[in-house]
Amino acid sequence: MSKTKKKIAKLNQPIIVCCASGMRSSMAMQELNKMGFDQVIKGKTWNRVQQLQQSV
Repeated sequence: MSKTKKKIAKLNQPIIVCCASGMRSSMAMQELNKMGFDQVIKGKTWNRVQQLQQSV
């Protein structure tokens, strides 16, 4: 297991991925799922992430 993957796993929290348009965040979500992370939230754009934060 890579050092980065170990560090992320230790956080034991959902991972929110986002980018300007939402396309790269979709790809990042797929890669994280392949690595075994199942608590990945597609935040889509930065604006959408801000909306998600306000709803929590």
